[in-house]
Amino acid sequence: MKRLLIAVLGLLACGVAAAETVYVSDTLRLGVREEPDSSLPAESIVVSGMKLEVLERGEEYLRIRTEGGEEGWVNASYVTTELPAQLRVERLKEERDQLTAEVEDLTGRLDDARNQQAALAQELEKMNQRHEALEGEIRRLRDARAELGSQTPWWIWLAAALGLVVLGFSVGVTWYRHHVVRRLHGLMP
Repeated sequence: MKRLLIAVLGLLACGVAAAETVYVSDTLRLGVREEPDSSLPAESIVVSGMKLEVLERGEEYLRIRTEGGEEGWVNASYVTTELPAQLRVERLKEERDQLTAEVEDLTGRLDDARNQQAALAQELEKMNQRHEALEGEIRRLRDARAELGSQTPWWIWLAAALGLVVLGFSVGVTWYRHHVVRRLHGLMP
């Protein structure tokens, strides 16, 4: 019994190991015939993605012309006005490549803008530092001016006192002369 079970498992394992994966092809080969009749042999073959010009429409068949100039009849149920998947994929790849190029361009421009922003930020920082330095200098000058206004130098006091002495002396001399002239009744000494 064990031998039979091992043999069956071995056969199943061989069957599983030998399995392969396949896919359905999306390539269609369509015969172009001289007349709209499937029993006639094909004159030529058209494949998925070929562009065909419709010259005439029948019940089940279309009279077509290929890009190469060949004419004939094909079964209408195998053609469509929609773009085949293969061509759509190619167009999507082209669009992807265009968008990738645009993204790369925009990324480069974004990097340039970021570099410019960084340079402007550095320049702004330098200007702010210069502004702060100038404001500090203005404060220092205002403080110095205020200090000068509140502290009058000694020589100004000395000059003011000397001016008062001279003024007092002049007033005293003038008063004395005026007093003497009055006492002498207009005679000058």
